[in-house]
Amino acid sequence: VFGCGGGGSNTINRLTDMNIQGALTVAANTDARHLAVTHAHKKVLIGKELTRGLGAGGYPDVGKRAAEESKSEIKNLLTGCDLLFVTCGLGGGTGTGSAPVVSKYGKEAGAIKAANIIEDLDFAYNLLAEQTIEWYYFHFPELQRLVPDSETYLKLAAHLGERKNFTEKNILEQYNNPQKAKQITDAAQSSLGVELDKKEMDEIKLLAINVQNLKDERKFLTKFLEQKMNAILPNFCGLCGPILAAKFLSKAGSLKRLAMFPSSTIQVLGAEKALFSHLKNNTKPPKHGYLYSHPLVKDFHPKQKGKAAKLLAAKLSIAAKEDYFGEGKKIWPELKKELDKKVLRINV
Repeated sequence: VFGCGGGGSNTINRLTDMNIQGALTVAANTDARHLAVTHAHKKVLIGKELTRGLGAGGYPDVGKRAAEESKSEIKNLLTGCDLLFVTCGLGGGTGTGSAPVVSKYGKEAGAIKAANIIEDLDFAYNLLAEQTIEWYYFHFPELQRLVPDSETYLKLAAHLGERKNFTEKNILEQYNNPQKAKQITDAAQSSLGVELDKKEMDEIKLLAINVQNLKDERKFLTKFLEQKMNAILPNFCGLCGPILAAKFLSKAGSLKRLAMFPSSTIQVLGAEKALFSHLKNNTKPPKHGYLYSHPLVKDFHPKQKGKAAKLLAAKLSIAAKEDYFGEGKKIWPELKKELDKKVLRINV
């Protein structure tokens, strides 16, 4: 529960005195004297340089700027937050100006955290899937050639296990491909794999199920992130998709900072190592970072990827500025049309 300003801090005072359980109370104020007598689990004096602890003087704009000045402290307090309640008075001072800023940082923190977790899930899934497939390979080596898709492979290994269970009927229940089912059945009957005892096979099946669960969790989290990002960066997401947009937001650290980036920075965001190597060792400069995974850039010949990334970054820069500074207009369809026209000239 995050209390902003005098009114919000008074609410936090009462909640803390009530000894509420299961929630962390935070009081944020520009008035150092009022903050000193406030009872809260955590307290933060916002806008130290701006107000010097003397309050906002009844000006909401001062409260807003104070919260923006203390952005890092507020974001640190929001780290690990599951559910955020923002409370404030609306008297036209610190609370009125800072509460929307705190709410915005809460939304951004949730999106950034979700994006980071998705990257961790991808890494964990790829690593564990590879290890599981290598382990099961000893029992049924021919399956890897017939089913190159790791998700389907793990599904078959988890539900069927031993080779004797690989009948056409059982396979079709997990993998709707009659032609492949016949090939897998024949391969299972003449396999060169070794027999595994029941305990080892059970461990492989359990591991395969757990790896599948990671994939399912990734799908659920992706849906959540799509909703979150479309609310925070609608135009940016319209051009590059919510997952890629979340990576940009995570790297930038905040929506405001992303909106302030020039297109040249957006173009190479995510390629910091290559950029540092260019500056230090005079190697070739990077032409793209995260944008490499965008379909528009990916489909071009390597020599033309840089031009495509430059055009896309220019439109993304406009979209980010509209999402932060604009009035909520939906401009991404128009930007996409302009982008498609310019992209066609690259091939000419």
